[in-house]
Amino acid sequence: MIVRENHSFDNYFGTFLGANGLQKAPPSVHPFHVQGRITDLCHDWSCAHAAYDTGKMDNFQSAESSTQTFGYYDQRDIPYYWALAKNYTLFDNYFTSVMGPSLPNYVYLVAAQSGGLVDNTHVAFHFKPIMEELDSSHVSWMYYAGYGAAYTGWNPLPGFPQYTQRGWSSNIRQSDLFQTDLKKGNLAQVTWIMPTSDETSEHPPYNLTAGEAWVGSVIKAIQASEFWASTAIFLTWDDYGGWYDHVAPPQVDKYGYGFRVPLILISPYAKRGYIDHVAADHTSLLKLIETTFGLAPLSQRDAAADGLTSAFTFSSSPGDYSFRLRHFLR
Repeated sequence: MIVRENHSFDNYFGTFLGANGLQKAPPSVHPFHVQGRITDLCHDWSCAHAAYDTGKMDNFQSAESSTQTFGYYDQRDIPYYWALAKNYTLFDNYFTSVMGPSLPNYVYLVAAQSGGLVDNTHVAFHFKPIMEELDSSHVSWMYYAGYGAAYTGWNPLPGFPQYTQRGWSSNIRQSDLFQTDLKKGNLAQVTWIMPTSDETSEHPPYNLTAGEAWVGSVIKAIQASEFWASTAIFLTWDDYGGWYDHVAPPQVDKYGYGFRVPLILISPYAKRGYIDHVAADHTSLLKLIETTFGLAPLSQRDAAADGLTSAFTFSSSPGDYSFRLRHFLR
């Protein structure tokens, strides 16, 4: 799982042929191709809910106090991401888990809940992340946490008591060490990869080209490695970053879903040139892990989530899929 920063689906793939994009935006919205310097838009709980406007999705400009929210990028700006979407599977109905900023969404990415956290406050968590189940089932894992093992918006693991109790510091490494580990033949069965730094995160106002280039170097290294034949890479973005998206997220509980973000599956077993319309959120990635390794769900969210199986070329039979995926990813 490669996780990037702060872009909605319409912002990156709103003009992608065949996807549910900006062609379905209401006439009152005037999208434009982004050029020049951008600013960091408000994307906290209050701004997100103001933009959402009880599902009408009509208050982004007021919530952001800026028309920048309607800007979009396309193949001219992010050619590698568009090439991945054209050659593998692009999900156009994938949502963040919390209608808010980074940290609670990163907590959902490891624990299928945030304990009620809806902002970027560093708090202690008193529930189980999936790493505990991976340990108990002897499934190897590694979390490449950007700058390293500190508690950050990209790395909530030090907020869990298990971090100290189970000695997880050895499972958390700087993201710029990923390719070094890969060259040594070290790739865990389950791996999270965060940006190396703000400069490669794609978080406004940082350069998209630098971020995309770094992601490309990671994916190409995996494709050239011994592990490619048994790997599924999911590339996604943590939250919408204040950018407009026209699809009202389903409200499955009081925390979310949040707004749509891109998700791309890159794998030898991904459906090629396919747009998957299944409704899913960040906890769907956990559901896939649980399906693959026979783990119990962590919360109601991942228990009910779609497991993203429709994007693979395996049989649609749940029993056959589960069997094949376990052997494929092991």
